[in-house]
Amino acid sequence: MFDAIKQGLGDAMDDAKQKAIADAIEATGVSVSGLSLSYDDGEVTVRGGVSSAADGEKIINAIKGVGGIAKIKDGLSVGGSASGGGGKSYTVVSGDTLSGIAQKFYGDANQYMKIYEANKATIGGSPDHIQVGQHLIIP
Repeated sequence: MFDAIKQGLGDAMDDAKQKAIADAIEATGVSVSGLSLSYDDGEVTVRGGVSSAADGEKIINAIKGVGGIAKIKDGLSVGGSASGGGGKSYTVVSGDTLSGIAQKFYGDANQYMKIYEANKATIGGSPDHIQVGQHLIIP
């Protein structure tokens, strides 16, 4: 796993921190297909395929536990490989808003309507009415 991380991060981050990230991800016990990480201006972007949203959260939380990382961008794909075309899934938790979810997945809160349009049948008539426990597709 360290080799995959080293390939993506190269000289952008010191080896000790890269090793800490690899160890943290391995400690989760989650299998990630096509794992790749990139680092730019204090932000780590993680990509790969995981079997569930919960597994994705484990990976993100493991990376958050490594000190000195200002921001993590979640590029994980649920249910297959990183290049899979079906989008990601996300389960709404307390305090979520569509703009907050858009910020997490796209890095732009103003993209919330993409999520709303893909999930109108689940959400209903207003993007302001998401509910804890709803399963959303992130296109």
